[in-house]
Amino acid sequence: FLMVEIWVVRPFHCGRRSHKSTLKRRQIDYIKTIFQTIFLFGLGIAICFFITEVGKRK
Repeated sequence: FLMVEIWVVRPFHCGRRSHKSTLKRRQIDYIKTIFQTIFLFGLGIAICFFITEVGKRK
C-alpha cells in the first residue's frame, strides 16, 4: 500500500509546479489510479474468495 501511495502521490506533487492544465490532467490521472487500485484490490479479494470456495467444495 505504501508503494502505491509513493507511486501515485509523487508524480502528483511533481505536476503541481507545472501549468494548471497539467495539474487538472494530473488530478484526473490521480482519480483514475485510485479507482484502478480499488478495483484491483477488490478483484484480488474476489479471486481469494473464489479459490477458498472451490477449495471447500473439493
